[in-house]
Amino acid sequence: MRRRGLGAVLLTLLIAGVRVAGEAGAEGEAVGLEAAAFLAGSWGQGGEAIEVWLPPAAGLMVGVNRPLVQKEKPFFEFLRIEEREGTLVYLAAPRGRGETAFRLTSHGEGSLVFENPEHDFPQRIAYRLEGDLLVAEAQAKREGTWQGISYRWQRIGSPAEASAAEGAGEKEGELQFPVRAELVTAAFGGSEGLAFNGEGKLFVTANRALWQVYPDGAVRQVVELDSNLGLAPIGEKDLLVADFGPTNAFRQDRNDDGVVWRITPEGEKTALVTGLGDPNFILLRQDGSMLISDDATADIYLAGQDGSLRLFSTAVSHPNGLALSADGRTLYVAQIFKSIRPVVPDDSLWALPLGEDGFPSGAAERVARLGPYAANDGLAMDREGRVYVAANGKAGEIWRYDPGTKELVLVARDVPGAASIAFGEGDFDPRSIYVSTTFNGGLGGKIWRIPVGVTGQPLVRIPDSPARPAS
Repeated sequence: MRRRGLGAVLLTLLIAGVRVAGEAGAEGEAVGLEAAAFLAGSWGQGGEAIEVWLPPAAGLMVGVNRPLVQKEKPFFEFLRIEEREGTLVYLAAPRGRGETAFRLTSHGEGSLVFENPEHDFPQRIAYRLEGDLLVAEAQAKREGTWQGISYRWQRIGSPAEASAAEGAGEKEGELQFPVRAELVTAAFGGSEGLAFNGEGKLFVTANRALWQVYPDGAVRQVVELDSNLGLAPIGEKDLLVADFGPTNAFRQDRNDDGVVWRITPEGEKTALVTGLGDPNFILLRQDGSMLISDDATADIYLAGQDGSLRLFSTAVSHPNGLALSADGRTLYVAQIFKSIRPVVPDDSLWALPLGEDGFPSGAAERVARLGPYAANDGLAMDREGRVYVAANGKAGEIWRYDPGTKELVLVARDVPGAASIAFGEGDFDPRSIYVSTTFNGGLGGKIWRIPVGVTGQPLVRIPDSPARPAS
């Protein structure tokens, strides 16, 4: 096997998290595939790569690994573990060519070590279990010591198990908040908008582009943008995408070059609403009109599908996320800043009463505060009418506010830069929320799954027909 090929393979393997073996069996003791059975299933590393092993059968285990992030030159590797002469042999073939064999040298419960001293790199491949993680190491002996690289993989189940789990999800009574967030992908430097389209496919804005995120963590760029802002589904499969445009009030002066795009999954981009300042969150209403927040100001705009635009409210300073109650009579607004020059985070969640005509009918009421420097960002609502808030300040938290009981619950913490929230659809767990994360000093850019045990409030996805004008 060539050095480069196996090195790449090992990167994936290492991610698969094989633990370095413990004690070898007694001399002459036969070792069967049951020693490697712990590898069976699917392993991932935050959307960077995946490795899948089929269960032992007919004297061998078959595996494959591949990166999930697009590269200039696609890579994959076929793997096998075989029973040979009373022991196990590990075989790796990058891109299906140049197979290299490594012989088992030691093993233990949940651990294997394979070696080939004649190979350049690696000369040793090791897997070991550490709780729910699989640690993989690729090493070579240099100046008498083993040196190399190590990766940690998370079990994501067999393909069938993963699919079944996503369809079922945890029930709320089985969860104890705060829960632990599970990484879906770490493919981005920073992300913001997140939404499922009418086909149940997940899309995010990240790295100044619109991307599709697959259930296994793989990503696909759809089209480039000027900025990473809010998303909302519309029609059978399209998305509404907020874009600051080439300038923004955070770095320049107030402007009107912001735009809301309508984008297809194939990347066709149409300017739907123009003349905005810095559009952030988009909320689609039953009549087809859109509420659009501008978090550099106090403005929430009302826009029509025909591109018409008017001011809807200035009741909340620096509005970000928006959520509408099921009866359409209360608009929840997340306030992210006290000011932007200098930037001072806020922690308020507001409720703005609406009349039968859908317009503000009274003063906004502060209904919850999430703590100093919470920097409230995206909002979502579950089928019980409770509001989920992404607080991207501090270490990153997700909170849930119940309008009926006024109860405020910490759903999850340690989600740095938490930005947008959406309930799973399609092949994603419907009883979980999916959360994007902003740059946050290099800690953001990740997409997380957080089980909440309840499904989301049905979203408005108007048919592909014009809405009434906003004016």
